[in-house]
Amino acid sequence: MRILVLNNYPFQEVWEEIKQGKKPAHHLYGVDVMEREGHEVILVPFRKSQFWMKLSKWISKIPFIEFGDLDQQVSALKMLNQCDVVYSPCQTQTWLLSYLRVIGLVQKPIVSMGHHPFVKGRFPKLRIPFLRWSFAGTDAYPALSEYVANEIRSLCKSTRTKPLFWGPDMRYYAYKPSLGNYVVVSGRTGRDYLTFGKAASQTNVPSKIICLKRDYKDEFTSFGNNVEVVCHDKSIDYHEMCEIYQNARIIAIPFVHTHNLCGLTSLTDALAMGKPVIMTKTEFIDLDIEKEGIGIWVESGDEEGWRNAIEKIYSDENLAQQMGLKARKLAESRLNYNEFSCDVIELLEKVVQKDKSN
Repeated sequence: MRILVLNNYPFQEVWEEIKQGKKPAHHLYGVDVMEREGHEVILVPFRKSQFWMKLSKWISKIPFIEFGDLDQQVSALKMLNQCDVVYSPCQTQTWLLSYLRVIGLVQKPIVSMGHHPFVKGRFPKLRIPFLRWSFAGTDAYPALSEYVANEIRSLCKSTRTKPLFWGPDMRYYAYKPSLGNYVVVSGRTGRDYLTFGKAASQTNVPSKIICLKRDYKDEFTSFGNNVEVVCHDKSIDYHEMCEIYQNARIIAIPFVHTHNLCGLTSLTDALAMGKPVIMTKTEFIDLDIEKEGIGIWVESGDEEGWRNAIEKIYSDENLAQQMGLKARKLAESRLNYNEFSCDVIELLEKVVQKDKSN
């Protein structure tokens, strides 16, 4: 297959970092595996035209219809004759292409991936006709959660979507079973450091908060002496973060209540590192960490819940060890990047085969 790829961050730069061992490959959403399997991968230029970028920003103010990244899509339109299928791991990049496919101006099949709910924002009901239009022009729309897949099913043919678990690149992580001696939280998207810090301060458990300076709040000064807050100007090196995880007993993933997918990257790290997880309860992650015996859910903003969960796992070394082993086993057996990539490639092959038979 010849696969034309659009994404909302520069895959070429990320791919180079992955080749240099600076980060795990799952941030490529299967693209590297496609090439390794013998498929031709064509990356659409990222941020090529200032005109189309500015127009995208302006047109995004229309409240009930999405057009997506016009800069990438205009480039893609000029490259369609080079490919058999269009693939976007991000739901923001193919809106215009999907509309054009419905009216016959784009002939190549399109596969996009849903991360977050679509029916939201101002005038949600007015968005639905345009969502139906876009889904009708997208040949397959896998999602990172059953919740988003169900939303897609409600607006188009149910066969066009299914949930896929975005798992870790197991080759990247230097896994060493170890108990660790603190609980750590990091991450950028919607993290609720304040609730975690207050809860951890009510325990004697050594705790670390790794955050960006922009996320620092004055209230952090009220945390107990057992809570260390480390602020950085930018995200720290992935290898350094993995070393921090390696020496932790628990990986905490607290976030504010949101109607979006949040915390999945940290969860994949925890699985690969074989660490227990305490996580804000969310409907956008299909893995039930309690049912699988790898962690504890806590309601959003529940200080007491966080305190109890931290104390329960940290104080029981056998429980922490067993949770960590189960987490690693899940990642090794089925919840990993290789399985995810194979599922994506299978979807792409199916839509190409169907398109050629029509």
